[in-house]
This record gives sequence, C-alpha cells and structure tokens, in this order.
Amino acid sequence: MIRTTKGQIFLDRLSVHKKFWRVFASIGLPAMLAGMLAMFILILLLDYFMIMSFQTNTVPPVSKFNEPRNIFLIPGINEYIPLWYGIIALIITLIVHEFSHAILCKVESIKVKSMGVLLAIVPIGGFAEPDEEQLLAFGRQPLGGAIRRYVATFRHRELGVHGNVLVAWNVPEARVEETGLSFAAVPEVSHCYARESFPGFPYSLYTMIHGPDEASCRGLAADLSSRVGIRDYLLLPSRHEFKKCRLRYFLPELDAWWEAHRGGLERTQADRSDGAD
Repeated sequence: MIRTTKGQIFLDRLSVHKKFWRVFASIGLPAMLAGMLAMFILILLLDYFMIMSFQTNTVPPVSKFNEPRNIFLIPGINEYIPLWYGIIALIITLIVHEFSHAILCKVESIKVKSMGVLLAIVPIGGFAEPDEEQLLAFGRQPLGGAIRRYVATFRHRELGVHGNVLVAWNVPEARVEETGLSFAAVPEVSHCYARESFPGFPYSLYTMIHGPDEASCRGLAADLSSRVGIRDYLLLPSRHEFKKCRLRYFLPELDAWWEAHRGGLERTQADRSDGAD
C-alpha cells in the first residue's frame, strides 16, 4: 500500500467550483444506474441472439474472432486487447474515482487525511481517507439529504414470508449469552437481543422468527425451546404492518429529545441501581 498526504493544495484548487462538483456528483448517480441498466439489457440481447442462432442453425463458423479467449473482453487473454490496455484503464478509473471522493470531501469542507493505492504488482485499489470526526459532524447537520445512500430493498411478504413472530423467552441471567448466541445462529431468526426483565414479566431474551406462515414460526419456536431447554416463552405474532421504514440517524429532533430527557433517564437509571442494592 502506498499512502501520501501530498496533493492537498491541488485538491483545494480543484474544489473551488463547489456548485459544479455537486452537480457532477448528482448527475453521476443516475448515469451509473442507467449504465448498469444498459449493460444488463445488452447481456439479455446477446443471450437472446445466441439462443436464436442455435435454434435456427445460424451459428457462425469457428474462427479466431469467436474463439473462447476472444469472446470475453479480458485484457491479456483476448488477443486483440493487450494487457497494458487493461492496466491503463484500471489506473485511470482509480484516479478518477478516488479523486472524486477526495474532491467532494473538500467541497463540503471535510479534511482529506491521506490518499493512496493498493498494489499487487499492479494497482488493484485506491482510497481517499476523510477525517472521521468531520464526516460524522457533517452527517449530523440538518442539510436535507447532503449525505445520501441508495440501496436496494424488498418487501418480504411479497417473497412468500408471511409468518413473523416475536418470541419472548424467560432465560436465567447466567444463560442469556449462551442462549442468545444459539438463537442468533438460526437462519430464520432475523433479530435476537437481550433486554431487562421486570417483576411480573421475567422475559429477558427476544427473537424475531420468520417463515412462510405463522404455523412454521410456531413450530420453529417449539424446536428452539427443546434445543435450549427453555420452556417458558411467549409468542407474539404480527397481525398487521402499519409502518416499516429505514431508521434515520443524526436528526436534530432526536438530539433535542435526548437533551430534554437526559436528566430523567439518568435519574431512572440511578433509581434502578439503588433498588438493586
């Protein structure tokens, strides 16, 4: 790995045009998605034409142009694409990609601590290292989506997962960690966490079980009960989904709530400690 702190003045000069770089970054996101879609469609078309050529007996005769080594556009293997073409393309891609990260950090006044490349004979990766504290502070600002994340998600009910049961387990304190690790290893369990128990409600370990229907979830809960030897548990199946959304962080409203309730929470914790004594 080669790491350097040089180039800061160059980055500062490039990042002067903040509006341009913000527009550049915003255009890059849909352009990337459009490129991915175009490549996917191209692959589907190539597969379609290949299948049709087999069905209609129009497969082209074997020649050097359709040899296996030349079908795939891999530099150094494809005889028409030299290895050094691929190396040049990789270096250009790394420079553009990582410099874009560094420039956009500078645009938002976030310090770039260092930049570098990962080497394995040839460059195989690169990085731009922002200042973590400044990056988190920037994320906490109410800038209305200044830090964005695009992810794919799915609706599990439409995939056939209709059974969702929260199970509360009465687990002795000495066995909570052991039992929790055992439950967490089960693929059908998506959540497994320990919570404080209370007089009249001794349940201290919770699991969220998913399955094709409620009966399968109940069956798995009974099986888990037999495995760990815990007979006292509550089944709380989901009846209706009113809301499901991604948790939002660094909200000013949440910070204000914590500040307003900090004293009460500290007193509650102190009272519990006194009661335990």
